[in-house]
Amino acid sequence: SPDGYFSIHYETSGTHAVPPEDSDSDGIPDYVEEVAAAADSSYRHEVNQLGYTDPIPQGQTYDIEIQNLENIYGRTIAPGTGETYIQIENDFSEGFPPNDDPEGNQVGAIKVTVAHEFKHAVQYEANEWEGETGLWLEMDATLMEEVVYDNVNDYYNYIASESSIFNDPSSSFYPGSYSDITWALFFEEKFGSQFWVDVWETIKNNPFIAMVDAITTQLGGTDSFNRNYIESQLWHYASGNNATQDFGFEERSFYPTPSITKNYRGDVTQPTDTLNILSAKYFESAQSPFPGGIAFSLSELLNPRAGLGVLAYFKDGRIEPLIIYNGQQESVSSETNWRWDEIEKLGVVATNGSYQQRTRYALGIKSIDPQIVRVEQNYPNPFNKQTTIRYSIPEQKEVQLEIFDVLGRKVATLVDESQTEGIYKETFSGQNYASGIYFYRIILDGKVTTKKMTLVK
Repeated sequence: SPDGYFSIHYETSGTHAVPPEDSDSDGIPDYVEEVAAAADSSYRHEVNQLGYTDPIPQGQTYDIEIQNLENIYGRTIAPGTGETYIQIENDFSEGFPPNDDPEGNQVGAIKVTVAHEFKHAVQYEANEWEGETGLWLEMDATLMEEVVYDNVNDYYNYIASESSIFNDPSSSFYPGSYSDITWALFFEEKFGSQFWVDVWETIKNNPFIAMVDAITTQLGGTDSFNRNYIESQLWHYASGNNATQDFGFEERSFYPTPSITKNYRGDVTQPTDTLNILSAKYFESAQSPFPGGIAFSLSELLNPRAGLGVLAYFKDGRIEPLIIYNGQQESVSSETNWRWDEIEKLGVVATNGSYQQRTRYALGIKSIDPQIVRVEQNYPNPFNKQTTIRYSIPEQKEVQLEIFDVLGRKVATLVDESQTEGIYKETFSGQNYASGIYFYRIILDGKVTTKKMTLVK
């Protein structure tokens, strides 16, 4: 190679032949020169600039073989001699996906493949690809593609897959692989490239440490890891159509819009659910019809690495993040100074940052400080099995909530008691009733409000 770090082995005929083009007529095919240039560039960036351990023995060169690997970009091989060598595809003509390299897909594929495979050589110097961290090698090497060649973006093909954090956040990404690059990229972009250099130095000094533990060590402890894990999931939520100007990944607008577990409007009382290890579930809540403040809760937790992240999208264009984690508590809550009438929507992520233990959880979003008496239209309407009726009262009142059929006959009483200030939700089941028009009537201190609803079976 031009800098003398690499020996490039190639063939000009037969199965493994490289493309014959030689634009400068120097006797070396252009393809080989591109591989050599990418190798030198990767070495300069990963070893000289970032400071990763040099995998090339002093006074020697590193071998790269150009082979017909068909549908494989490349591979790094450890033959058992304590050293490694790289094989790279000979022409990238077998239907490889596109990338954004201005020099074309083939050159872009060469660049990211060499950066990726050379990082495997660097990893081998740290732990010989053994231990628990050996399970995370592909996520880490894919990260290096973006670090060394930012404008190629071949990894966009990985994060578009069904298994990526964006498209399937509720499935565990343990241990991180190609499509999970963005979790590694979160730390890279937030803390800088030195973060991962130091993590791999920790791994080199303790080859059998777990990856999450090595990251936790670099962050300074469990509390910091918990907060950053929640924030990393908020970054994933704030991508694609959820991207805003001031929060998240640098290239967030080009990332997939994340998969949402459920959409709500206003208050939320989520039934007890389960989170896998290293996973999250994303929710959205549109503006509540009530003008009060907003509080959040996460309860029934089983492990100290569970938490809650919220991203508030305000009508004036602002966004504000909120991070809540439980420590050693079984439940956590937080009242905010946000008000529903200021909110466009809320993005909510329930997270489990443990790589060892699943957790159950129950999510709550509650309106607080109601300012007026308000009775909302039932939802859903029409309804089949059941519907919810919500109302707010600003102070303690006598409340009656009754259901009538179209003939004016009372068929159910849902509430008949004194209630304190708050926002209430009552459920009416249509299981034992015929299809048709029904009315719900609420009496608050003698004031009557009646609304119509439709049961369809």
